[in-house]
Formats: sequence, C-alpha cells, structure tokens
Amino acid sequence: MISTDYLKRKALELQIPNTRVASAFPLSFERAIPDFFKRVEPKSVIVSLQNYPSEPLLPSDPLYGAIAPFARSNYYRLLRKKQEKLIKSLKLEYGGSYYVSCNGSLREKPLAVRAGLGSYGFNRIISVPGFGSWIVLGAIVSDVEFKPDGPSEQINSFCFSCGLCVEKCPSKALRSDSFCREKCLQYLSQIPEIVDEALSVWGSIFYGCSVCQSVCPLNIDVQPFEESSVFGGIGAFVYLPDIIFMTDDEIKERFRGTQLALSWISPEALIKNALIVLSQSAEGREFLYKFIKAGRLSLRNIAALLLERFA
Repeated sequence: MISTDYLKRKALELQIPNTRVASAFPLSFERAIPDFFKRVEPKSVIVSLQNYPSEPLLPSDPLYGAIAPFARSNYYRLLRKKQEKLIKSLKLEYGGSYYVSCNGSLREKPLAVRAGLGSYGFNRIISVPGFGSWIVLGAIVSDVEFKPDGPSEQINSFCFSCGLCVEKCPSKALRSDSFCREKCLQYLSQIPEIVDEALSVWGSIFYGCSVCQSVCPLNIDVQPFEESSVFGGIGAFVYLPDIIFMTDDEIKERFRGTQLALSWISPEALIKNALIVLSQSAEGREFLYKFIKAGRLSLRNIAALLLERFA
C-alpha cells in the first residue's frame, strides 16, 4: 500500500485545493459503466475538489436571466485538466492505469464522504471544511493501491442544529430527511417541461439554483477562488430575448464548451427558462407576444400559458 504524501504534494503543486484517497470498493455509476472497469481492477479512488466564486448575483434588468455560480464557468473542465496532469506524474512515479470522472460516470459525492473530503448537508450537496459547498468534485480511479484516508461523517452534524436550507428552499424540495428532485429548481431548469407550482418562486433563473448554498452558514469565510484563467466562461447573466428565438444549433454554439452544453440540458429547457423569466415583467412579456407568432411551435403553448398567468 503506497503512501499518499507524493500524490497530495503534486496535487497542491497543480493548484488542486484539496485531495484525499478512498478504497475503490464499492463504486456506483450515474451512467453506463466505462470499458476501463471491464479490463482493470480498481484499488484506489483519488477524490479532489475545485472551488469556485460564490457571489449569488441577481440581474437588475428584467430582460436578463441569472446563472447559478457553479455554471458561470466550466469548473469541472478546470479540475479535469488538473487531474490529467496529476495522472501523468503518478504514472511516471508508480505506473498503473487511471480513469478520470469529473461530472462523469461515477457517483462522486459518496466517494468524497468515503475519502474523508466532506459530508452531505441537508441539501444533499457535499460540504468541505474551509470550502463549504462552493465546490465541484472529481475522481481518479486507479489499479495502484494508495493508502486510503478515513471517512467523514455521512451527514454534517452542524446541519441538525441549523436547517436553514430546508427553511429557505424556494420550492420546498428539501426536508431534513428527504429530497424531492421533481420540485428542485435546479432540476427543473434542466428539463423542457413547465411545472406550475414552481412558477411563483422561479424568479430570474435562466439556469440553476443556489439558494440552499447561499443561506448555509458553512459557506461563510471559505477559501477564495484564486485561478487566473478558467474555461467556458458565460458570466452571471444572459440576455434572454436573444435566446428565445435561437435554433438548437445556435444555442449549442452559443454555449459550446460551457456547463450549459451538457447532454442532459436540452436547448428547449433553456428557452423555457427564458420565457418564464420574461413573463414576469411588462418589458419581457412583449417578447412573449412575438414568440407566440414566430417562436418554435413546441413552446408557443407555454408562452401563451405564461402570458395568461402573469399578464
């Protein structure tokens, strides 16, 4: 079993803020199991985080929609690039085979707990001491057996005396003992369907929701984001009248290389989000009237419903 001293030192040199190691059994997957796991016997998982800026900015102009902090740049890609450099160093030092999952096939949150990186909050997001939950996670699976770190507590004990995320959740998706994904505004911003119960609390969301993070006391006095360059920057706001008349190809090109280019976020979902935000102001509703006449057919009925509700 190999010491992790070299591994962790190289990770810090690559500006990976925090790295810990877990055993590779068991592993669970979000999607299809990659071929790597059919030909290699995993022994270790190297779990790392990348923090990101956390300002929960809101637009002052009703024609703009807000993007949640984690999606304003492609922080997963930033972390993955660092992990790939770490793998090169580990191969030179120890040999072996390695597989990177960064917002990929592996379920990274339970691995972060097993590696002692952090614990779940009531909002089902991993919180790490010194970084809070303003982080993205990535994992490297290897057939090299590194010495594992001890696990964290499954749920952060602080949460049992707090509960602010449950109290402040706009759509009441959170409870201390359960989470209703179908009510979560983060999830609802990824799908093209409209959920009537969410409209009254939608606000200015173009993509994502971070209310449960913004109110969390564990996210106060966290490490600052210190990267000089990032990938796939979008910014905090998007001008919505441009979005609603775009084709799928135009939307894919507009957000190429960003978090909004992920396969499970449909262009229609982004247009639907834009329509909801625009429907809440007189200036925005002018564009919905135009959309009913010239927008994509599959969403004209949603625009009409929104006008009926908010006009």
